[in-house]
Amino acid sequence: MREGFDDVIARYPDQWNLQNYASFACDADDDETLAKLFERIREPSLDVAWRSRARYVTCGRRVGKFKD
Repeated sequence: MREGFDDVIARYPDQWNLQNYASFACDADDDETLAKLFERIREPSLDVAWRSRARYVTCGRRVGKFKD
């Protein structure tokens, strides 16, 4: 799955693809990929990709994007 997402964001590096990929990385506990993607993610969050703003923040906290 990672190879497919890497290919998609190489071709189409828009926020939908980045945030959707990050959401899957969060689900998979792939914090290394999640951290790399959060370096490229820009506000506002696309809550449809994350399922909610709260989940975006929770996943971001795991990789140091947001402070408690």
